Amino acid sequence: MLGLAGLGLSSCSTTKDLPSEIIVFEFQAPDAQSGVEITMPISGLKYRCILSQDLSIADLDSVTVGMSPQGVRCLVFQFDQEGERKLYRDTVLHLGLMLYLLVNGKPMGACMITQAIEDGQVAIFAEVPDDKLDAYAKDLQDSINRMKALRQ
Repeated sequence: MLGLAGLGLSSCSTTKDLPSEIIVFEFQAPDAQSGVEITMPISGLKYRCILSQDLSIADLDSVTVGMSPQGVRCLVFQFDQEGERKLYRDTVLHLGLMLYLLVNGKPMGACMITQAIEDGQVAIFAEVPDDKLDAYAKDLQDSINRMKALRQ
């Protein structure tokens, strides 16, 4: 689990100020023997991912609910300037692999990296019931806002 120090925070913040949802993005392990196994909560699909904690809530500007080209509702994350650079670098290195969304250490969604992401925006197919997706995005945005406030 990502600790406060990993997010660039000290332990002197009060609990009510801290984000309630710790968001981390991890990439698919390159082979079946490396990384750790994760299981998606609804589909039950199992994947292996590398736990680098390189991309996290500290790199995000926002999250909204969007629509994929296939007409499926998804979470659209916008990374800040530093996060954009990391996302671009990491997606170049992980082309053809999956990017996983972990919230509070639990896998909650994924997307396939089909090209380098240059605009800092990534759409994740979340394993959240569709009728709860808007509220879930709002909770995640609240945590992003809390993180931004702590980092100022």
